[in-house]
Amino acid sequence: MHNEITVWVLYDTADNKIRLRLAEKCKDYGLEHSQYSAFCGTLPAHIIDEFWEKLIKIAGDAPVKISLLRLCHKCKKHSRIHLKEDS
Repeated sequence: MHNEITVWVLYDTADNKIRLRLAEKCKDYGLEHSQYSAFCGTLPAHIIDEFWEKLIKIAGDAPVKISLLRLCHKCKKHSRIHLKEDS
């Protein structure tokens, strides 16, 4: 079994097409939508680089800011996140 890593993906772009494609790619990898342009979840450590390359490919030459943040187990343990959905 591969080591799972908690990741956050954050992005910012004025291009709606790119924004939607980034969101779909995050969903394809099983990440959950947490805010407007933010996704979180766990990924096997061995595919994180592959996932990153796919996000960069979607961005192409457009002005896009993308962050992929990895949380180690210790950082995750000490993090506090409140996610409450509308009923």
